[in-house]
Amino acid sequence: VVCIMPTKDNPNNITAMNAMVVMFELLSLMADYKKVWNGSVPALANTSLTTSLFGTSTGPGFGWKDVDIFKVAAEWRRSPDLTLRAGYSHSSHLTADKEADVAAFIPSFVQHHVTAGLNKRLSRNLDLEVSAMYGFSASRTGPELGNPARAIQTDASQLELTAGFVYRFGEEVRPDPIPLK
Repeated sequence: VVCIMPTKDNPNNITAMNAMVVMFELLSLMADYKKVWNGSVPALANTSLTTSLFGTSTGPGFGWKDVDIFKVAAEWRRSPDLTLRAGYSHSSHLTADKEADVAAFIPSFVQHHVTAGLNKRLSRNLDLEVSAMYGFSASRTGPELGNPARAIQTDASQLELTAGFVYRFGEEVRPDPIPLK
């Protein structure tokens, strides 16, 4: 599957090499690659260390680079009422060290993420979904804006917890399971 979604203010994205392998009816393995061309948008790609005016084609930006993102995941349907999920994502560096000052405003310079989650059927029409994501610590060290002689360090890690309910209205339609052979 290839999907290109250009807009005036966003870089071109291409998602390619999506793959999913269903092993019997119990286990699915998935892989994904995504390329984001931040360099095609001056407001994102231009360095923050410029004296040009904001809003001009050479004005300050975030210093973002093009990014390659690789993801793998697994889903195990342990029983008809319980599904467990896990995944890992790695991306290339979004910013150079010289952009450390503006990196404080960018939550996505963390490169390694792990995820886990579950879906628990509570009744015929109601499921509980719980997930967690952790982005491992990352840092950038570079010159301070307005005072390039002074070095600063920006550190970040991420933690996200999500819980929700899924309610199905009307008759439930479930696909036939893939038979075990």
